[in-house]
Amino acid sequence: SIAGDKKGLDAAAAIHDWIQQNVAYAAVYLNPNDGWVEHPVGKIIDNGYGDCKDQVALMRALLAARGIRAERVVVNWGDRFTPAVLPIAWQFNHVIIYLPDFAVFDNPTDQTAPFAAIDEGLSGKQAVLIAKNSRTVRLPPATPATFWDRNESTLTLSPDGSIAGEAEVSASPTNAEDYE
Repeated sequence: SIAGDKKGLDAAAAIHDWIQQNVAYAAVYLNPNDGWVEHPVGKIIDNGYGDCKDQVALMRALLAARGIRAERVVVNWGDRFTPAVLPIAWQFNHVIIYLPDFAVFDNPTDQTAPFAAIDEGLSGKQAVLIAKNSRTVRLPPATPATFWDRNESTLTLSPDGSIAGEAEVSASPTNAEDYE
């Protein structure tokens, strides 16, 4: 019911939006394995919260119900840009999702980003796609088409020194959070 009669990427976007609106990005660790093991999807829904691996698990389950394949991707969401020579667990701190049939990455835990918008903390990063044939991948890089801002301003300086005017700012979905 989350996606209604939507299919493909439209259904995936509806599921992404539902998770953003209904599942808080939070974690409670009571066990050393909690940082690595996702919780059961029913428990995530009942709790109304989950960390990145939980939200990706929920999104994968909801996508699977719509016949959409999705894989986990581990990455460092932060200021680490130099990949280790050999990817090892400690260099990753975040899980996102990949839809192989559409070649789309998504970060459902980013509360301000729309579906398929990868922010600058993830753009171009080395990541590991966790699948039957796991492999190292590079997330899409930042480009002018994905990261842009535009400001149109009109100002009038009056003889008395007062200023009046208007400004209109627009931004790509990946930069829109900077203006909220």
